[in-house]
Amino acid sequence: MSALGLALLMAAQLAAATSQAPPRARHAGRTPAVQVKPAPPVTRFRADASEYLYRQRKFTLTGNVVFTRADATLSCDRASGENDEAGDIRRAVCDGHVELRSPDIQVSCPKRAIYDGEAVTVSCPGSAVLRKAESISEVQDLVYDLGADKVTVKNQRGTLVQRPGENLPLGAKRKAPR
Repeated sequence: MSALGLALLMAAQLAAATSQAPPRARHAGRTPAVQVKPAPPVTRFRADASEYLYRQRKFTLTGNVVFTRADATLSCDRASGENDEAGDIRRAVCDGHVELRSPDIQVSCPKRAIYDGEAVTVSCPGSAVLRKAESISEVQDLVYDLGADKVTVKNQRGTLVQRPGENLPLGAKRKAPR
């Protein structure tokens, strides 16, 4: 079949498919509002070795694993997880020497971190170390909400270094000068 014949056949099939489609709902003089969900940031990765099960949408990455987005980098020794129908990472579990870096903070999770693509969070169950500028804290059960740029932790102990002109943390009281 020639290219022209193939193009005509495809056009005929498209016309037949659209003629069988249900009629569109009409709105009196107005266009229905369509809510568009923003596309998730592109996540790139690299690893020494990888395995991908296409039908199950599952992956395993080993050796020098690094996930990079516009707002954060997550590195570890090994990662496994699954993608959604669109190919975006739904969930990933990172094991061994886990480091999370964003422009403002650094998080070290000695054992494991879990990325949840739907909630857009990274959680470190158990102990972790949180660094921001010169401040450093040992924490438990850290959850970093990448979308809101918000960190939630339990049992925080550490050293807060405040720069001149910065506001005090909520609840802290300023000492009166002597």
